[in-house]
Amino acid sequence: MKTLLPLLLVVVVGGVFGCTGRDAQSDFGNVSPDELESLLNAGDAVAVDANGPSMRSRFGTIPDAVLLSDNKTYDPAEELPSQKQRQLVFYCANTMCGAAPTAAQRAKAAGYENVLVMKEGIMGWAKAGKSVSGGSAG
Repeated sequence: MKTLLPLLLVVVVGGVFGCTGRDAQSDFGNVSPDELESLLNAGDAVAVDANGPSMRSRFGTIPDAVLLSDNKTYDPAEELPSQKQRQLVFYCANTMCGAAPTAAQRAKAAGYENVLVMKEGIMGWAKAGKSVSGGSAG
C-alpha cells in the first residue's frame, strides 16, 4: 500500500487540477524555468499556459502568458500568435501534468515550427522564485 500511495496522489491531484496524470514526456524539447525566463526577457519566446481555470486561480500564471481556453480543443488560429515561426513554450501544472504536451502537439499540427515545453510547469516556475500573476497559493 505504501508504494501505491504516491501514485494514487498523482492521479488524484492531476484529476483535481485538470491534468492527465501522465508524466508529460513528449516529443518536445524541454526548457527550465531559468531558460524560459531568459527567452521571455529577451523577447525571443511566448509562454503559453495550458492550465485550466482552477489551476490558474490557485497557482497563477506566468506574466503575459497566452492563456488557452482548453489544452485539447483550443483554436490555434485564434489563440496563438499569427507568426508560425515564433518560439512558443507551453506549460501546465508540473512534471506530472500532460496538458502542455497535448496543447503543444495541437500547435505543431497547426503548423507552428518552434514549439517547446517547460515540464516543471507553473509549480516549478514559482518554486524557482519566478514572478507569478494572480493565484492564491503561497
